[in-house]
Amino acid sequence: MISIKPTRSKRLGLGLLSGTSLDGIDAGLFEINGNTDSPSISTKAFRVFPFSKSLHSSILKNLNPESAKLNELSELNIAIANAFADASLKLLKKERLPATSVDFIGSHGQTFWHDPKGGTLKTRSTFQLGDGSVIASRTGILTVSDFRTAELAFGSEGAPLVPFLDFALYRHQTENRVLINIGGISNVTFLPRKTSRIEPIYFDAGPGNVLIDKAARLHFGVPFDSSGKFAKNGKANQLLLKEFLKEPFYKKRPPKSTGRELFSDGYFERLTTRMNEEGLSKANHLATLTMLTVSTLAAQIKRFILKRLTGEPLHLISIGGGGAKNTFMMELLRGHFPNTRLVLQQELAMNCGGVLEAKAKEAALFALLADAALSGISASMKTPAILGKISLPPVK
Repeated sequence: MISIKPTRSKRLGLGLLSGTSLDGIDAGLFEINGNTDSPSISTKAFRVFPFSKSLHSSILKNLNPESAKLNELSELNIAIANAFADASLKLLKKERLPATSVDFIGSHGQTFWHDPKGGTLKTRSTFQLGDGSVIASRTGILTVSDFRTAELAFGSEGAPLVPFLDFALYRHQTENRVLINIGGISNVTFLPRKTSRIEPIYFDAGPGNVLIDKAARLHFGVPFDSSGKFAKNGKANQLLLKEFLKEPFYKKRPPKSTGRELFSDGYFERLTTRMNEEGLSKANHLATLTMLTVSTLAAQIKRFILKRLTGEPLHLISIGGGGAKNTFMMELLRGHFPNTRLVLQQELAMNCGGVLEAKAKEAALFALLADAALSGISASMKTPAILGKISLPPVK
């Protein structure tokens, strides 16, 4: 008989995901100790495994509604799961660990569509590919996946998911804290001092690196503007920036979530056309889009968080994700919050005796979400939903 609920005080979980930027498959092994609501998490191993060129191209093609095909989406559901399973097995082989040493896998998969408001059928939906049953069958490890859907049934957004980890690890008794993750999409978690589970404010703020990365590939033939060197050599066009900031999503109140559904290839092309019409140089393209990411973050933190503090200081802003490596972007953010301590995620890595590497944070999130699901704990910050679906390994 297969045991589902973790019985050990120390659990070894494997977290998997691929984000909006499609940088590859994040795979991490994490030791989770103690109660899921106040855990200690330590990174035991972490690697990023690139997609094959053909799989990467197929994912990109089918992320675009105009070029997506039903038969290819069906194949991708299995192909992505196989890639995730391969990443898991490679990580275990590298660490010389048997699959039997891992208690569970938490896999986010690859998001293809996320519409918490409803489209043609007026039905909230979210769509991640990379079937958990394939991962469980290939690895022999119980797998929890599809973490977003259960929240939608309660009328919530299903995203972002990271506030559960932020609350568990980084809440503080005396500091008001904002944690920002700048991946393809940027998201924000606000943790008031002495916060309870229902108090944090969290939301997707808009494009993180997704538009910047597209411009870096288009204009400079590189996958991203890692340190912001291209943007720093340019100058943001303030008139266009003001125009771009009129996007209604930025003014919408939390909770809210977004993705490539809004900030799509077509969206990027419209912004690029406008910048070309105004005669912007390539560097100025990057500068304008980098300023757009920073401006959307700063404006929403001021509107939705600082106003709530009613005179109390914002003590700390922590930055994680790929955008944290963009030193130019960090300089711009510091300029918006001169009286707040701005640190990189790694500086908050010490937690309850564990050490969580900043680069492994999102992989750790899905290991923690799987641990919560198997323990019968709701990881939803606003609803009682148990997040995740369980896929059992083959009978031995």
